[in-house]
Amino acid sequence: MELYLYYFIVLKIIITIGLLLIFLGKVRHDGPVFTILDTIFKVSLGLYIILFFGYNKVPNVNPHDRLLLIVSGFILLATINYKEAFYVITGENKEVKHTDDLVHVVSKPCPPCSQQNIIHGRPIH
Repeated sequence: MELYLYYFIVLKIIITIGLLLIFLGKVRHDGPVFTILDTIFKVSLGLYIILFFGYNKVPNVNPHDRLLLIVSGFILLATINYKEAFYVITGENKEVKHTDDLVHVVSKPCPPCSQQNIIHGRPIH
């Protein structure tokens, strides 16, 4: 078996376990585990679509459909929440500040006892 097939088998197992944990209520759908799973899935599938249809000539697929498939891979990569994934991977917390009707997200180290984001003066979790 080729190396990429092992990767896709591991990816399927990770996604299946993650979905089971979400459906069983063990992991929140807006938590860090979901963010990591979502990012891994979208990057893997997006790059696969781009590379597969970009370098292979698939029979019975006309050039316009091929271009549409490649663009769909780029759209999948564009829908990743890179900022949230960065915060989860680096372990930083974000502090939200409002100034002049603009929202600025400032990253700061997350001490274990003061994990809170503040929007309009109220802590949220």
